[in-house]
Amino acid sequence: MKLNRAIVRVEWVGHYVIEATIIQCVHLNRVSILMSLIPRGIPVSAGTRLIADVNLDARRSSELGITNIELAPPPDPDDGLAPPQGEQCG
Repeated sequence: MKLNRAIVRVEWVGHYVIEATIIQCVHLNRVSILMSLIPRGIPVSAGTRLIADVNLDARRSSELGITNIELAPPPDPDDGLAPPQGEQCG
């Protein structure tokens, strides 16, 4: 299983799982991730962006491997990739 760094956007937070979108994932749109996989001290709420090592070719949630979860740095407004100030993506 090949792991790649990917952005994980938290959509919903429950007591034991989060629902998230893995932006670069080919076959899965939204996945459930156990809260126990997220290191303590990382604040997680809807809209939080994380970075993790993920096997992007997983076809089912049961095949998904995700490790090394970290809080993503905030977008750089000067990199040409962030939306104009005051606007949001998605």
